[in-house]
Amino acid sequence: MSRFFTIEPGMTLENLKRQYYKQAKIHHPDTGGTEEGFKSLNNEYEKIQKVILNNGTFTTEEKQNEADISELYRDIINVLVVIPGISIEIIGTWIWVGGHTYPVKDQIKEAGFRYHRKKVMWYWHPGEYKRRGGKEMSIEAIRDKYGSKQIKTRNRGAIHGIGSIASKLKKLQRALVRKSKLQSKIHGIGNNNDQDDVLI
Repeated sequence: MSRFFTIEPGMTLENLKRQYYKQAKIHHPDTGGTEEGFKSLNNEYEKIQKVILNNGTFTTEEKQNEADISELYRDIINVLVVIPGISIEIIGTWIWVGGHTYPVKDQIKEAGFRYHRKKVMWYWHPGEYKRRGGKEMSIEAIRDKYGSKQIKTRNRGAIHGIGSIASKLKKLQRALVRKSKLQSKIHGIGNNNDQDDVLI
């Protein structure tokens, strides 16, 4: 029995992360939650993540790398979720930030995000992105193709820690590259969860 998560047979890390993002905006101390509640949320998350990794077909290397990726995404979301009036989406391996970003645009840019004028959103993706031709996809089409985990922040809270995102994004990029290489080496497949072919 879990206080924060709905446990289902065959639960995946993606499902766990999706639930965590929703719970983080409720229980984060800067969005109306408590230190104790947020600590309990993170403890449960780590325990369930460990069970999923141990019950899967992951090698030892993959388990550690998946845990690293999960922790980095969680840390980044925990910083972004306290910024008032913005929305956060995880689409593939990309992070999109929209909403009322103008007051913190400089900090978001310094953290490593780029601004997309047509979509009126900030985005971050691992590695170098090269558009592969064809018609540009709308954000709705991208959501439909890759699925989207959306998190809206509350209109309150202090802005702090955004400067730490840049180093975490670099670490996340390395971990995602490592994941792709491990899948290729161990299973003979590429990383199908990446959003590298999105026509932004």
